[in-house]
Parts: sequence; structure tokens; C-alpha cells
Amino acid sequence: MARRRTKKDKIIAQLRRQVQNSDQTSEATYSLSELPASPSSISSLPSSSMGKDQDTFLSLFAYDPAFIQKDLLRTAALTFIAFTIEFCLYFWLR
Repeated sequence: MARRRTKKDKIIAQLRRQVQNSDQTSEATYSLSELPASPSSISSLPSSSMGKDQDTFLSLFAYDPAFIQKDLLRTAALTFIAFTIEFCLYFWLR
């Protein structure tokens, strides 16, 4: 009997198909004549996309640092409130 595919296996297969399709279309549609000739058009790209690793690495989990900071601050505030309530209840019920 064949092993049942899990949800994770299905997602991985779907991502593989998307990457294969995008590779095939990118090879077919782009040629050397379509590349920008002037270096000024290259310098107008954002500095975050100029890294060597970012050009070749397909990131599936890219997070904005502002969102991470916001989540950490919210978590810290909720944790502080929870501990404050615990201490207040401890001394009030004592």
C-alpha cells in the first residue's frame, strides 16, 4: 500500500510545481537583449535586493523587522500584565 500524503507533503509538492513553472517561464521569456544596458537603472534597485545571497535564495519565510519588534513588544506587555495580575492576586488572597 502507498503511504498517505500529509498536508506538509502536499504543500511541498505544490511549491515545487510553482518553482518549476516559474523556472520554465523565466527561461523562455527572458533573453540577453532584454537586460538593462545602463548601470544607472541597476543602481535604482533597493539596497536590500542587492545582496548576493538574496539573488539566488528563494525565501519562503521573509519577515519585516518592524512586525517582529511589534510582536515582541506586545508579547512583553501581555507577559508583564499577566505577572502583575498574579502578584496582585497572590498578595490579595494571602
